[in-house]
Amino acid sequence: MVDKPEHPAPRLWAVQIAVPPAAAAVLGLAHPYQLTAATAREWLVLHIVLLFVAPLVALGPVSLCLHTTPDRPILKWASVTTGAVYAICYSTLDVLAGIATGQLVNRGIAADGRAPDVLALQAIAQPFGTIGVGALVACTLLAGYAVHRVAGRAAYAGVLLSVVGAWGLGEHHVYWPHGTVSMLCFSTGQWLLARLVSQSQPVVGQPPRAGERR
Repeated sequence: MVDKPEHPAPRLWAVQIAVPPAAAAVLGLAHPYQLTAATAREWLVLHIVLLFVAPLVALGPVSLCLHTTPDRPILKWASVTTGAVYAICYSTLDVLAGIATGQLVNRGIAADGRAPDVLALQAIAQPFGTIGVGALVACTLLAGYAVHRVAGRAAYAGVLLSVVGAWGLGEHHVYWPHGTVSMLCFSTGQWLLARLVSQSQPVVGQPPRAGERR
């Protein structure tokens, strides 16, 4: 029988998992609806900040898989791989469709988001975004399965919120309101799943409960 992995600071771990998507949701409140000469600088700065936040969204599902599947190396490998694919591809989308286009308009090289140069960059970026979000959805489903193995039906709510949030990122990016709500759903779902995992596993520094095998 495989021993359950000990888990540090349940509440802190759950919060750490929920913070990146919650931060993305907050940034979404400041995301301009259109790229124009007036919003170009704000657009540029926002996407530079997002470059350091958006990839961390995958840490939640990857961490959940790693902590709940010590006996499933294939599941762990698949989780890390899909999380990495999301981080790389979504960052590429952010650089091309966010930072690069914002700089073009900010420097006056392109007039606005409808300029040919901007549209060309967005066309290159779009497939990366699609692949990245697809990988995030896959990673989230893997995490949901992993948590379901240890928590049963109690995991359904967290899995549903997380999957809806991941899918919504692809449909709406982080734009207010739908993108922001999607990231809040993902954050809440990941927090719920992390709490379930923490409750089902022993905590470092605490003795095992009566009758519990270590």
